[in-house]
Amino acid sequence: MIGLAHVGAKSQYGKKTALLKCREHDEEMSFLADPTEHSYRDSSVERNIETRVWLGVLAVHGDIFNRLNRAFSKEFGITLAKFDVLAQLARFEEGLTQGVLSHYLKVTGGNVTGLVRRLATDGMITREMSATDRRAFIVRLTPKGATIYTKARKRHDALLQEWFAGVPDDDMRSALHSLSALTRHFGSPAARARHD
Repeated sequence: MIGLAHVGAKSQYGKKTALLKCREHDEEMSFLADPTEHSYRDSSVERNIETRVWLGVLAVHGDIFNRLNRAFSKEFGITLAKFDVLAQLARFEEGLTQGVLSHYLKVTGGNVTGLVRRLATDGMITREMSATDRRAFIVRLTPKGATIYTKARKRHDALLQEWFAGVPDDDMRSALHSLSALTRHFGSPAARARHD
Protein backbone atom coordinates (compact mmCIF):
# COMPACT_ATOMS: atom_id res chain seq x y z
CA MET A 1 0.00 0.00 0.00
CA ILE A 2 2.64 1.90 -3.67
CA GLY A 3 5.34 2.31 -2.19
CA LEU A 4 5.37 -1.14 -3.66
CA ALA A 5 6.28 -2.51 -0.24
CA HIS A 6 4.50 0.21 1.79
CA VAL A 7 7.78 1.51 3.17
CA GLY A 8 7.66 4.75 5.14
CA ALA A 9 4.94 6.31 3.03
CA LYS A 10 2.15 8.54 4.32
CA SER A 11 0.44 8.04 0.98
CA GLN A 12 0.08 4.42 -0.07
CA TYR A 13 1.10 5.07 -3.63
CA GLY A 14 3.68 7.80 -3.22
CA LYS A 15 4.73 11.00 -4.95
CA LYS A 16 6.15 9.34 -8.07
CA THR A 17 2.83 7.74 -8.94
CA ALA A 18 0.49 10.59 -8.02
CA LEU A 19 -0.48 11.42 -11.57
CA LEU A 20 -1.14 7.77 -12.38
CA LYS A 21 -3.30 7.04 -9.38
CA CYS A 22 -5.47 10.10 -9.81
CA ARG A 23 -6.64 9.04 -13.24
CA GLU A 24 -10.09 7.52 -13.07
CA HIS A 25 -9.54 5.50 -16.24
CA ASP A 26 -7.70 2.19 -16.29
CA GLU A 27 -4.91 2.77 -18.77
CA GLU A 28 -2.63 0.09 -20.11
CA MET A 29 1.01 0.66 -19.20
CA SER A 30 3.86 0.27 -21.64
CA PHE A 31 6.83 -0.41 -19.35
CA LEU A 32 6.67 -4.19 -19.23
CA ALA A 33 9.89 -5.04 -21.06
CA ASP A 34 12.41 -6.29 -18.51
CA PRO A 35 14.65 -3.26 -17.81
CA THR A 36 17.14 -5.35 -15.83
CA GLU A 37 18.29 -7.26 -18.90
CA HIS A 38 21.41 -6.04 -20.68
CA SER A 39 19.51 -6.23 -23.95
CA TYR A 40 17.23 -3.40 -22.82
CA ARG A 41 18.78 -0.58 -24.83
CA ASP A 42 17.90 2.78 -26.28
CA SER A 43 19.35 3.26 -29.74
CA SER A 44 21.93 0.53 -28.97
CA VAL A 45 23.20 2.44 -25.90
CA GLU A 46 22.94 0.48 -22.65
CA ARG A 47 20.99 2.35 -19.97
CA ASN A 48 22.74 3.23 -16.72
CA ILE A 49 21.88 1.33 -13.55
CA GLU A 50 19.84 4.21 -12.13
CA THR A 51 17.62 4.29 -15.21
CA ARG A 52 17.21 0.52 -15.21
CA VAL A 53 16.21 0.52 -11.51
CA TRP A 54 13.66 3.27 -12.12
CA LEU A 55 12.20 1.51 -15.18
CA GLY A 56 12.04 -1.70 -13.17
CA VAL A 57 10.00 0.04 -10.45
CA LEU A 58 7.68 1.47 -13.11
CA ALA A 59 7.25 -1.92 -14.78
CA VAL A 60 6.21 -3.66 -11.57
CA HIS A 61 4.08 -0.73 -10.47
CA GLY A 62 2.29 -0.48 -13.81
CA ASP A 63 1.36 -4.14 -13.83
CA ILE A 64 0.19 -4.28 -10.22
CA PHE A 65 -1.59 -0.92 -10.42
CA ASN A 66 -3.69 -2.05 -13.37
CA ARG A 67 -4.52 -5.41 -11.79
CA LEU A 68 -5.60 -3.80 -8.51
CA ASN A 69 -7.55 -1.07 -10.26
CA ARG A 70 -9.48 -3.61 -12.28
CA ALA A 71 -10.18 -5.77 -9.22
CA PHE A 72 -11.34 -2.82 -7.10
CA SER A 73 -13.52 -1.38 -9.83
CA LYS A 74 -15.19 -4.74 -10.34
CA GLU A 75 -15.56 -5.82 -6.72
CA PHE A 76 -16.04 -2.56 -4.81
CA GLY A 77 -16.90 0.08 -7.41
CA ILE A 78 -13.89 2.23 -6.51
CA THR A 79 -10.59 3.11 -8.12
CA LEU A 80 -7.22 2.97 -6.39
CA ALA A 81 -7.31 6.77 -6.16
CA LYS A 82 -10.53 6.56 -4.15
CA PHE A 83 -9.11 3.69 -2.09
CA ASP A 84 -6.12 5.85 -1.19
CA VAL A 85 -8.40 8.62 0.06
CA LEU A 86 -10.37 6.16 2.19
CA ALA A 87 -7.12 4.71 3.55
CA GLN A 88 -5.88 8.11 4.70
CA LEU A 89 -9.20 9.00 6.33
CA ALA A 90 -9.29 5.62 8.10
CA ARG A 91 -6.17 6.72 9.98
CA PHE A 92 -7.87 9.81 11.41
CA GLU A 93 -11.24 9.25 13.05
CA GLU A 94 -11.62 13.00 13.61
CA GLY A 95 -11.20 13.60 9.89
CA LEU A 96 -8.80 15.74 7.86
CA THR A 97 -9.00 19.04 6.10
CA GLN A 98 -8.78 18.75 2.33
CA GLY A 99 -5.43 20.57 2.46
CA VAL A 100 -3.92 18.04 4.86
CA LEU A 101 -5.45 15.18 2.89
CA SER A 102 -3.84 16.57 -0.28
CA HIS A 103 -0.48 16.68 1.54
CA TYR A 104 -0.73 13.06 2.67
CA LEU A 105 -1.78 11.88 -0.79
CA LYS A 106 0.93 14.01 -2.43
CA VAL A 107 -1.43 15.30 -5.10
CA THR A 108 -2.81 18.71 -5.98
CA GLY A 109 -5.79 20.28 -4.25
CA GLY A 110 -7.74 20.11 -7.49
CA ASN A 111 -7.31 16.34 -7.69
CA VAL A 112 -8.43 15.92 -4.08
CA THR A 113 -11.47 18.13 -4.61
CA GLY A 114 -12.68 15.92 -7.45
CA LEU A 115 -12.08 12.70 -5.53
CA VAL A 116 -13.79 14.06 -2.41
CA ARG A 117 -16.79 15.19 -4.42
CA ARG A 118 -17.22 11.78 -6.04
CA LEU A 119 -16.76 9.87 -2.79
CA ALA A 120 -19.27 12.14 -1.05
CA THR A 121 -21.75 11.50 -3.86
CA ASP A 122 -21.19 7.77 -3.34
CA GLY A 123 -21.95 8.16 0.38
CA MET A 124 -18.49 7.02 1.50
CA ILE A 125 -17.35 10.28 3.10
CA THR A 126 -18.78 13.50 4.49
CA ARG A 127 -17.49 17.01 3.82
CA GLU A 128 -18.32 19.72 6.37
CA MET A 129 -17.10 23.25 6.99
CA SER A 130 -14.56 23.48 9.81
CA ALA A 131 -15.90 24.93 13.07
CA THR A 132 -12.63 26.81 13.62
CA ASP A 133 -11.77 27.89 10.07
CA ARG A 134 -14.62 28.70 7.71
CA ARG A 135 -12.22 28.51 4.75
CA ALA A 136 -11.49 24.83 5.43
CA PHE A 137 -13.57 21.69 5.00
CA ILE A 138 -13.26 18.59 7.17
CA VAL A 139 -13.54 15.25 5.40
CA ARG A 140 -14.52 12.09 7.32
CA LEU A 141 -15.35 8.48 6.55
CA THR A 142 -18.98 7.40 6.76
CA PRO A 143 -19.88 3.93 8.08
CA LYS A 144 -20.38 2.88 4.45
CA GLY A 145 -16.94 4.19 3.50
CA ALA A 146 -15.30 2.49 6.47
CA THR A 147 -16.93 -0.84 5.60
CA ILE A 148 -15.88 -0.66 1.96
CA TYR A 149 -12.34 0.38 2.91
CA THR A 150 -11.95 -2.52 5.35
CA LYS A 151 -13.12 -5.05 2.76
CA ALA A 152 -10.98 -3.51 0.02
CA ARG A 153 -7.88 -3.43 2.23
CA LYS A 154 -8.20 -7.13 3.03
CA ARG A 155 -8.68 -7.91 -0.67
CA HIS A 156 -5.72 -5.65 -1.54
CA ASP A 157 -3.39 -7.55 0.79
CA ALA A 158 -4.70 -10.96 -0.29
CA LEU A 159 -4.23 -10.18 -3.98
CA LEU A 160 -0.67 -8.95 -3.46
CA GLN A 161 0.13 -12.09 -1.48
CA GLU A 162 -1.28 -14.19 -4.31
CA TRP A 163 0.57 -12.32 -7.07
CA PHE A 164 3.92 -12.36 -5.26
CA ALA A 165 3.56 -16.03 -4.24
CA GLY A 166 6.12 -17.24 -6.78
CA VAL A 167 8.85 -14.87 -5.58
CA PRO A 168 11.22 -16.44 -3.00
CA ASP A 169 11.05 -14.95 0.51
CA ASP A 170 14.72 -13.97 0.35
CA ASP A 171 14.09 -11.97 -2.81
CA MET A 172 11.10 -10.23 -1.22
CA ARG A 173 13.14 -9.29 1.84
CA SER A 174 15.96 -8.05 -0.40
CA ALA A 175 13.49 -5.97 -2.44
CA LEU A 176 12.00 -4.48 0.73
CA HIS A 177 15.47 -3.63 2.03
CA SER A 178 16.41 -1.93 -1.26
CA LEU A 179 13.16 0.02 -1.46
CA SER A 180 13.59 1.14 2.15
CA ALA A 181 17.09 2.39 1.33
CA LEU A 182 15.78 4.33 -1.68
CA THR A 183 12.97 5.81 0.40
CA ARG A 184 15.45 6.99 3.03
CA HIS A 185 17.72 8.41 0.35
CA PHE A 186 15.06 10.47 -1.37
CA GLY A 187 13.54 11.54 1.94
CA SER A 188 16.80 12.89 3.34
CA PRO A 189 17.26 16.68 3.63
CA ALA A 190 20.33 16.53 1.37
CA ALA A 191 18.42 14.70 -1.35
CA ARG A 192 15.47 17.09 -1.12
CA ALA A 193 17.83 20.04 -1.42
CA ARG A 194 19.40 18.54 -4.56
CA HIS A 195 16.10 17.72 -6.20
CA ASP A 196 14.00 20.78 -5.26
